[in-house]
Amino acid sequence: MKQILVITTNLQQASFRLWIGALRPLLGVRGFDFDVQVRPKNWFARRAMLRTARDYHAVILHRKLLDPADARLLRRHARRLLYSIDDAVMYHANSVGRFSQWRTTRRFEATARVLDHVIAGNEY
Repeated sequence: MKQILVITTNLQQASFRLWIGALRPLLGVRGFDFDVQVRPKNWFARRAMLRTARDYHAVILHRKLLDPADARLLRRHARRLLYSIDDAVMYHANSVGRFSQWRTTRRFEATARVLDHVIAGNEY
């Protein structure tokens, strides 16, 4: 079985249950097993989890934008990276200040760079 690391923030989220719930049995019969992990809030625990990406065939990042440091770490360790965007994660649902807008844009760009690097490094 090839292991796939799934990083999410909320196991109860409808999009997680539907998307991962639909993929899990389809990929299971093809020899893939999901290791679902909730992204730790603790910086050290999060960094340790991202380093384990090297032990997996692929990583699915579910609806989470990474800060630049986490993005660089994941880029260094992930062989393949799939990103599930089912909402406009780069936008805020409510009005927010300039700092929050800047932080979200920064995270979106860092995550996009990871995807660009990982895809360019593999033959997709």
